[in-house]
Amino acid sequence: MLLNLIKEAYPAQDKGFYQLVFELSVLYSIKIIEAFSFQKRLTHLLSSKKIKGPSAKVFRLTLIDQSYVCLNIKLFVLNVVHRDLLESHPRDELLRKRKLKEAIGKYKIKKNDFLYLVPVLRDYHKLIKQKTPDLILTLDQVKDGFAKAYPSVNKYIQSITFRKLTFIVNSNNLTHSDFQCELMTKIVKSYYLLVPTLEPDAFIVNYLKRAAHNHAMNLIKSYKYQKRDRLTSTKDKNGEYQFTLLCVSESQEKAVEEDSMSQLDAAQETTNLIDRLDDKHTANAMRQAYTASNSQLVLRLILAQKDEGFTEYLKNSKLIKREETNVSFYKKAPIEAYKLQISKYTGLSVSRIDKFIRSVYEKHYGVKLEQKKSAIS
Repeated sequence: MLLNLIKEAYPAQDKGFYQLVFELSVLYSIKIIEAFSFQKRLTHLLSSKKIKGPSAKVFRLTLIDQSYVCLNIKLFVLNVVHRDLLESHPRDELLRKRKLKEAIGKYKIKKNDFLYLVPVLRDYHKLIKQKTPDLILTLDQVKDGFAKAYPSVNKYIQSITFRKLTFIVNSNNLTHSDFQCELMTKIVKSYYLLVPTLEPDAFIVNYLKRAAHNHAMNLIKSYKYQKRDRLTSTKDKNGEYQFTLLCVSESQEKAVEEDSMSQLDAAQETTNLIDRLDDKHTANAMRQAYTASNSQLVLRLILAQKDEGFTEYLKNSKLIKREETNVSFYKKAPIEAYKLQISKYTGLSVSRIDKFIRSVYEKHYGVKLEQKKSAIS
């Protein structure tokens, strides 16, 4: 079980390496070492032997995912340690061996796992006995303990699914039962990691409810993208919050119907205009034609020239990564989204920016837009 898990992660290694990883895994499963210590030791072991494979963190998460395997190992170790089944007593030798065989069968410990367990049990016998609860459980007792907590936890899972995850259910064409099953799977794994414990039943119930709540929040983060956000907040240089709407509906943005074209046609026209201006004229020539600072700024942004101020604004708005620039945003964002951010940055409305683009085109081509419409579509 556990040995096979280790060999699948790190194949074709020597027995000494497998023994060390097995030892760390057992000590982590029975809470002798914490997650950080486990990852640090395993990382050092992998780097010292130059072994390629999953990172220490990924392997630890694999152990958590295979919590039923770790549960069997954990209960077997505590049974053997607290009942001194490895201590040799001449008078009770036959009884000890019989109990040891019963424990191996009860917890379904394979022969290979047992051979790797013996050195761990002998070397860490006193430490395990001191730091683990003197509580010997069978698998049936573990199931009975979960059955006590199940009604309260299941009620909480159904509640949080309808209260917190309904919008994900509706937007992804899923059902509430899908998320209820996923949360319950998380609860079972959390319970396996917790036992054996001397804590009261109320503590166990609250622990499992908190695990369900945290996993539900993680599900929301995984299903939700920034494009789904209606409002984001950032801090300006004075430490004050500024709120930005990412998704603007037609009722929130004043519709300016100066032309008879639809919004889709207008967006396509603007894109074609920008492409033609960028192809036919250099940025320097365009700047010489316009002396007003606002006009130069808008023109520079429309032509996707680098601008430190606009780049910093996009970073603070979390629209680009720290290493990207406004040019990167221009390349990956739709033209309407790009114009919207220019509008917010400059304080000019989107309609005024569109009018400015058309005026630039008309000035440099010497014809009215209506006469040139067929050429740019």
